[in-house]
Amino acid sequence: LSIYTEKVAPDHYIIAINRFYLASSAAMLGQTERALAALRSIHAEGKLTLEAMESENFVNLRGNPEFDALTEEVRQTPER
Repeated sequence: LSIYTEKVAPDHYIIAINRFYLASSAAMLGQTERALAALRSIHAEGKLTLEAMESENFVNLRGNPEFDALTEEVRQTPER
């Protein structure tokens, strides 16, 4: 699963990957706010991709207005 739009320093890669897995786990456990916070954090750094947002890990969040708005924001963000 590609989460990044560019190569970054290894330490940043690990941090963003960990937040992605945190978001995925939280979403699957029904912890919507925690999942959204992690996804927003990754997106704020410009590291979140549409492919990541479309992951089956986030099926529980689809239809949530905040998740859908974030997905659209990611869709509109030019690749770096």
